[in-house]
Amino acid sequence: MSQRITIKIPDRVAKAFNQILNRKKKELQEGIIEAINEYIEQKTRYTEDSFFKIGSSGNSGFSNVSQNHDKYLYG
Repeated sequence: MSQRITIKIPDRVAKAFNQILNRKKKELQEGIIEAINEYIEQKTRYTEDSFFKIGSSGNSGFSNVSQNHDKYLYG
């Protein structure tokens, strides 16, 4: 299943995007789908990254958080 979407973008954005597509030898639809998928992946990665999850502040119980924060965030 697919959806038809109509948007208006500034000429300079369209020109830059089309130049990239021409270099990559890609059609407009393919380029737009690729760009949307990359955006979704980037935002998903960002929201799932422990570094960016904001929890309550307070006492963690660890005395060396500043030295070992990567270890605590990423394992």
